[in-house]
Amino acid sequence: MSNKVHPATEAARKSSNVSEEREKWTAKADFIMSCIGYAVGLGNIWRFPYLCYKNGGASFLIPYFLTLITCGIPLFYLELALGQYLSLGAIKAWAVVCPVLKGLGVAMVITSFLISVYYNVVIAWSLLYLYHSFSPEVAWKSCGNEWNTAFCSEEGWGNFTYNCTAMGRPLNCTMQLTSPSEEFWERYILAISNGIDEPGEIRLPLATTLLIAWAVVYFCLYKGIKSSGKVAYFTAIFPYVILLSLLIRGVTLPGAVDGIMFYLKPDFNKLLEPQVWIDAASQIFFSLSVGLGGLVTFASYNKFNNNCERDAVVVSSINCMTSLFGGFPIFSVIGFMAHTLKKDVSEVVSSGPGIGFVAYPEGIAQMPGASVWAVLFFFMLFTIGLGSQFVFTATIMAALMDSFSKLRAYKGLVLLVVCLVSYLIGLSCVTQGGIYVLNIFDSQSAGLSLIFVVIFEALAISWGYGRYHFTVNSPL
Repeated sequence: MSNKVHPATEAARKSSNVSEEREKWTAKADFIMSCIGYAVGLGNIWRFPYLCYKNGGASFLIPYFLTLITCGIPLFYLELALGQYLSLGAIKAWAVVCPVLKGLGVAMVITSFLISVYYNVVIAWSLLYLYHSFSPEVAWKSCGNEWNTAFCSEEGWGNFTYNCTAMGRPLNCTMQLTSPSEEFWERYILAISNGIDEPGEIRLPLATTLLIAWAVVYFCLYKGIKSSGKVAYFTAIFPYVILLSLLIRGVTLPGAVDGIMFYLKPDFNKLLEPQVWIDAASQIFFSLSVGLGGLVTFASYNKFNNNCERDAVVVSSINCMTSLFGGFPIFSVIGFMAHTLKKDVSEVVSSGPGIGFVAYPEGIAQMPGASVWAVLFFFMLFTIGLGSQFVFTATIMAALMDSFSKLRAYKGLVLLVVCLVSYLIGLSCVTQGGIYVLNIFDSQSAGLSLIFVVIFEALAISWGYGRYHFTVNSPL
């Protein structure tokens, strides 16, 4: 490796606080597990299978893996090499490599903060579902609850046509029936209002589970990166155990093959649609968590001569294989639902949280031993969400410690303040109109703004700092 160092790098490193001993990972495996727990998140469980279904099934894998090779892995490697070489968090690192674009680090930390606020709300949903799973019969199986309406149906849902009369004349009338799981989600968990202009009251059950979620984050990160690394062993491995268990159970259900074939059914004409390629790129960036500062932060705790190139390839590959594997148990259960309700598979698939919090609970409710499977599934969602949430919070903490060195003596107190402030802001997402606020958080922090950050970080390295200086000085 060359001994030449870019002048801007040398000056910035001397003026920074890197002279103080920076915390390091106890073992290489801690770093790998933490990165896997960070990259493998809730989006792998429902977002990837839905996009695969929406964009032609197996044919979606072509742009998906092309984007992974050409964009995902290189950007993943870039961020690991940057953090490892400078031993700095996101804000200080970008101020070093390209001062004119030092706002990149600030943008990453702000984005991570905004995502952490609403991401923990999703974890709070999982906790509330988990709580209601500890009962002889899951709460979303039947219609005889106080939150159910007269339109709740246990036999099937959607638009149903029936004969009726109006002014003595026979007519065909349509009734919109809803499933017990949909009403449990919308009328109990969210108690959703008519719009963002009707915030309503704070949902006390959600406010409680949100507080528990932030308490878990605080105690797991209290002793710094070393403690979170040990927790990552569980948060990174446990979801695979549950996914495998759910897959074994799912494929034994009637109709499971129909769901899996629907998941993998190719439609190569979809490759001619630009939206397919846009969805593939957005899924790669969202799934790998590039552009959020977490990878820079985690790599900054590595030893300088760590092989981060190998780490980038390994973690990126595991993440994408998890997305592919995670679709099988999901669609096997959806196929079972379609068989039970005598519907086409396309009629029970929905996007976003619909699969995680409506369709899948409905499928679980129809399984023998539904409570056991519900406990396992929602505990898996809880742990897989925590793996990413730890990194969002650790990124914020690293930025504060690097920018204000005097705060290092009060890490525990600073972490408590960060968690408390995030919780108070997150209360806006657990009101009756909270789902609308959460959608704004999501679209503004993990949408187009994330793509711009990724573009500018590539420009900062290629033209700001210089590709040559980066490759000869960074750990290779």
